[in-house]
Amino acid sequence: MAKKYKMALVGGLLGVYRALTGLPRPAGELRADSEFRSIVIYSTTALGDLMFNTPAIHQLRLRYPSAHITLIVHQKFADLVCNYPDIDEVLCWDGKFSHQWGLVRQLRARRPDLAVILHSRAPHDVMTAVFAGVRHILRDDLMRDGYVPMARWLSGWSEPGHVGHVIQRKLSMLSVLGCRIDDTAMRVPCVVDRLHFAVPGRVRIGLQLGTSTPERRWPVERFAALADALLRDDPACSVVLLGVAQEAPLASRFLDALPEQWHRQVDNMIGQTSITQAFDLVASLDLLVTGDTGPLHLAIALQVPTVSLFATANPAETGPCQDMDRHRVIHCPLPHDASAVRQDAPMTNITVDSVLAAVRRILSKRLHNIKKESQ
Repeated sequence: MAKKYKMALVGGLLGVYRALTGLPRPAGELRADSEFRSIVIYSTTALGDLMFNTPAIHQLRLRYPSAHITLIVHQKFADLVCNYPDIDEVLCWDGKFSHQWGLVRQLRARRPDLAVILHSRAPHDVMTAVFAGVRHILRDDLMRDGYVPMARWLSGWSEPGHVGHVIQRKLSMLSVLGCRIDDTAMRVPCVVDRLHFAVPGRVRIGLQLGTSTPERRWPVERFAALADALLRDDPACSVVLLGVAQEAPLASRFLDALPEQWHRQVDNMIGQTSITQAFDLVASLDLLVTGDTGPLHLAIALQVPTVSLFATANPAETGPCQDMDRHRVIHCPLPHDASAVRQDAPMTNITVDSVLAAVRRILSKRLHNIKKESQ
């Protein structure tokens, strides 16, 4: 079914529900002194989105310390958030229409009176919140084509035309509840073992070869050229390849492009970790080089230095926004008159030399300390 017809159908159902129950309550009734006993938070999409949501989740916990907070996530992140200190309970939902009624039944048993939708799929997320009996719904969504999707059913939404980081946009939406909006630091939602993958005496440089979408991916051959230069710089370095199992072919291409003399100093961890172990692995690194994708935000939250590469995405919206002295951002947006070839591969505008210089600046102090310890 086309999205506009789906929106219309859901709108009709919700209209009938509101006529019968008076819920959800419209915009304008929320105040900074509003109190809630049961809160449900939606974050059902990618890992990077979940990390962006952690500052808002933390502020909700601080604002409502006695409330029962339920977090809805995708099943693949259930283990990651099962001991998340800012929430009380986890429910799983894949965002699909066919599975939403089971979620509604679970929510109704918890009688939530506030839903905060930080990242999920409309209109099913709003529909589940309404039919769960929620009184007020906040949803992070930008104005599109002059209107806010599902606004009729919301008590609040993101500031239209917000300029700035995604994290700040989500926090600013919570100002209507009296939440603090000045702390943009991401939180780690699980216990991390920083020694699990640590290798004493080695400088571990992580390379995230893949990204969520192809246009954000730096060419694998350039990653290999970068690794070659860094391994020639100092034998105390080793390279760690990160990624999910589907990105295994990228590791083969990387090794094919890397001189064989360095293969023993490459630790291929692509597809070798669980979601929680991925945090342990990133925490063991001295530096991560990556495009705009989930592991970048893990590293930032874990206070691991990064060199992040941007072309189509805007780092002012999705790049680092905490501990800025630890991070280097390389942003090479395409000019308006870029050729068709460059538009198909926008990350090729980022050179190996520019990334190498940024990595060397970050690593210089760490390599000095390692040499000093070995003397």
